[in-house]
Amino acid sequence: MHDYNTKNILLSSKPVSGIIRIYNIHSDKSLLLESLDISDDIQAIRFKLDLGVYPNQELQGEYEDIGLELFSLEPWKIKEGNYPLHLLFLESLKELQDKGIVLYQN
Repeated sequence: MHDYNTKNILLSSKPVSGIIRIYNIHSDKSLLLESLDISDDIQAIRFKLDLGVYPNQELQGEYEDIGLELFSLEPWKIKEGNYPLHLLFLESLKELQDKGIVLYQN
């Protein structure tokens, strides 16, 4: 996780844009997502996972098998200024791939 104050991001009254990482601690796999509102999107992702309706079936299945405790939903990168969110996503993806992190397929 990057050095962001996650609590401040999640409690912010203004939307914070950036990249969310869903991290499976058990398998060391990750999924990166673009977000225009990290706080709302993390809540929505968690809700969908808990209901069993998250669109990524592989991730959903592992979530159901091993449970919430072995998953982390976190702000990965924060968008700054006019920097394009999609570029930030591609850079984040490359960063994880360069580190050999296995990624869930979208």
